[in-house]
This record gives sequence, structure tokens and C-alpha cells, in this order.
Amino acid sequence: MKQYSLTLKVSQPVVNILEIKHIAGRLKERLANDMQAVALAAPQLGENVRMFIMRPNLIFINPEIVANSGKQITSQEGCCSLLEEGFVDVQRFTSVQVRYMSMEGNTVLRTYHGHEACIIQHEIDHLDGKMLGRTYTDVS
Repeated sequence: MKQYSLTLKVSQPVVNILEIKHIAGRLKERLANDMQAVALAAPQLGENVRMFIMRPNLIFINPEIVANSGKQITSQEGCCSLLEEGFVDVQRFTSVQVRYMSMEGNTVLRTYHGHEACIIQHEIDHLDGKMLGRTYTDVS
């Protein structure tokens, strides 16, 4: 497995939105240029901050899952950081309620279902130092 040190560390919370506007721009540009990706986390660009983007350009800053459905499904997922692994089965909740900050600085509380819920859980895993639902301890 190729090692990605920042994707395997817990990301730091965003304190000042003005300081991460350039990261948001890079996330948007990278997602626009990668038609296979449905979302991208800041650590995948080498930025150790808690934010990600999900199509169609929805930015999540300091996202936190505050509730879930309790029901899980098997989600078949791939990852831009682990292309050589192809798709793997990962257990995900069928719906999640997420609290996050928007680029305008507003606190958002929203419930996501199905595929979007799985994407959000995948990206928050990146922010928590996990990939494809697994924690990797060897980052040498």
C-alpha cells in the first residue's frame, strides 16, 4: 500500500475560514478535473485541516456526525488515495446527521441518506486518519 502520511493522521479543526479559502479552491479544482471522484478531503491534497468537498461543490468544514440511522449496509467503495486497492466492501450507516460549517461561516445541521451518507462517512474517515473504514498504524 502506498503511504499517505496526512491521510493517516487526525486532521486539525479549522479555526479561521479566511485561512482555508485557498484550500477550498484547490479542492474544487481537483474535483472538477477528476471525473471519477465524487468527493475529496483536504488531507488528500496535503492539507492537515478538517474539510472536504462533495459533488456538486458542497464544502464541509469541521464536519461531525451527530446521529446515525443505526442500520448499516455494505458499501462498495474506492479511494483516490488507494487506487491500487480497487473497490472494497465497507460497513456504513444508511443515514447520518452531520453538523458542519459552510464557507460562509454558518453552522449547518443536515441529514444525508444512501449514497451521500456513505460518501460523507468515507470523507470523515479521511479526516479521522482512516482509509476505507480502516485505521493504518504503519505510516513509514
